[in-house]
Amino acid sequence: MVGGNLLLPAIVFGPLVGGVAVMLLPERAGNVPVAKLVAAGATLVIFLLSLWLYFGQLFGGGAVSFGDVAHPLWAVNEPWINVSLGSFHFQVNYALGTDGLSMPMIILNGLLSFLAVIGSWHIDRRIKLYMALILVLEFGVMGVFAAFDLFLFFFFWEVELIPMFLLIGIWGGTRREYAAWKFLIYTFVGSAFTLAGIFLLYIQTGSHSALYQTFADPKVSGKLTGTLPFFGAAVSLPLVIFLLLFVAFAVKLPMWPVHTWLPDAHTEAPTAVSVLLAGVLLKMGAYGLIRICLGFVPEGAQAFAGALAVFAAINVLWGAGASMVQQDMKKMIAYSSVSHMGYILLGVAAAASVAGGAFVSTNLASFREAALMGATLQMFTHGTITGMLFFCVGVLYDKAHTRDIDAFAPLAGVLRLARLAGAFRLHRRVSDIYRQLRADSDPDDLLGLWRGADGGIPALDAAALVLRAAQSEVGAAAGCDAARDGDPGVARGGDPLHRPLPWPAGESDPAEPALHADDDAWNRDRNRAIAIAFADSKSARLVSSPSPRRRTSWRHATQARIHSPAGSRR
Repeated sequence: MVGGNLLLPAIVFGPLVGGVAVMLLPERAGNVPVAKLVAAGATLVIFLLSLWLYFGQLFGGGAVSFGDVAHPLWAVNEPWINVSLGSFHFQVNYALGTDGLSMPMIILNGLLSFLAVIGSWHIDRRIKLYMALILVLEFGVMGVFAAFDLFLFFFFWEVELIPMFLLIGIWGGTRREYAAWKFLIYTFVGSAFTLAGIFLLYIQTGSHSALYQTFADPKVSGKLTGTLPFFGAAVSLPLVIFLLLFVAFAVKLPMWPVHTWLPDAHTEAPTAVSVLLAGVLLKMGAYGLIRICLGFVPEGAQAFAGALAVFAAINVLWGAGASMVQQDMKKMIAYSSVSHMGYILLGVAAAASVAGGAFVSTNLASFREAALMGATLQMFTHGTITGMLFFCVGVLYDKAHTRDIDAFAPLAGVLRLARLAGAFRLHRRVSDIYRQLRADSDPDDLLGLWRGADGGIPALDAAALVLRAAQSEVGAAAGCDAARDGDPGVARGGDPLHRPLPWPAGESDPAEPALHADDDAWNRDRNRAIAIAFADSKSARLVSSPSPRRRTSWRHATQARIHSPAGSRR
């Protein structure tokens, strides 16, 4: 394909060139932030080039195929290192390529790197170094996904450790040094085991090349037979190689019990760095597990499939349970990532269970393909969704200067309900409670579009309530600050939070005309009432009760919770 020998190197090494340019150019020229503009331009160009990997093949004419490990697209293969030491021959090729597994990850990395630069526009300390490290990080991750030589893959794998360590250690929170060193130690120790596995695989196969195509050949992988002595016992050679290779990928994924570095890194890292950490760095572990462990040592993967499924189930349950009790928003998302990555691990375990030997059954081949497609799809969707969640937390932190869920009062209950709504289809119940609480009619209310939509996205109502309540909380806090500071636009109306609650539909409220004098405060109080209704199931039952007396009881109890100094803390 025309330009195929230049496009992929440009995508991989373009961020490195951009990082060097950022360091050489001045930080700003007058009021123009040169470093930020150069970094944004470089990441945008790389993202557009990564899109061409897909669309260039899609509209390039001929049969649409995204290649495989034996026949990669946009391939580059040039000799790089060739050393002979006696009978040992060491060869590394400069080999790049893409297929259906690596192409989505390259596009995802390009997208999130560009958004990370845009999301870091507020950085005002050591801007040149920060932007350069973001670009070097993108360079390392691009190389991991594009490399088609095992030693070249490991080189890029280690390159990304340096910028991530510095980004957390310099621009992180109060415990940034601890989080940065913990990240480095965990990943570096895991990489040592994986490097040993790579050399053992290289030596045992008797290969004179570390190209992916070589190890993916069934004739080469078939040489991995026999056992190794281990404390007086004989252990299968494929299983030993698989486990050695697996360690670094398990740490990066992360898999329980080597996941504890992730919450600390997420909590202390800047918002944009958390986006990259969750969006692409965790996917490196899943990518290596699928590409290398499952692809090159299928017999070892099959032998470990049962244990892998158990670890995956622990990941899912442990991560979900831990996320539900967190008070820090970043930690909540971090532990939920552990749970979500467990589903990827479960898909790989399912594929590994039928990985060994030849596929004599079409059903088994289809099962393996479905498992890997599901895992790959989860990798991409988790990268985009979790990245956006961290951006949302960053916006809330910039406005409120806290990530404590309880500090957002009724928003805490809504956040927990939003997670449940997606699983149990509670969107109609959310709409019913919201409709009971409404004291005014808003024909343009977007939530109304989903009240009668039985097939709508289950959690959209809850998500909309979360966003509305968040907007109300931030706006209300700003209003209180303005009132305390003597802002006449707010002070004349008093504290906007301390206003009567709207009465349930069907009952008259003599104070309603006065409430509508300030529509913003009215909507704010309405959203707070909605949020508190979801804070506990008892309130939800009372507000939806047909009994006026019970609804009145709920109204007075809820109003007292809003006016209390502690808000609606449960």
